[in-house]
Amino acid sequence: MVSWLICARRRKLNSCQHRLSCIHRALLALVHIRKDETLIQVGAGFGISTRAVGRYVTETLEVLAHVADPLLIFVASNPR
Repeated sequence: MVSWLICARRRKLNSCQHRLSCIHRALLALVHIRKDETLIQVGAGFGISTRAVGRYVTETLEVLAHVADPLLIFVASNPR
């Protein structure tokens, strides 16, 4: 789901090609968040710069924050 959201955002912004695919960008951000690895460690693992890792993580968090509000409203309004 996260990779799909990143791809949709890239298409919306008419973004140029990037070194990593949408799936790898989502994986990179989720590895950083879940394993609490530093940007340097994640960048080394994916073969990209620390600056690029920071941009990808920031973009992923923005995408997730954008869908979080409607999702929380949906969950709150539909109790089991």
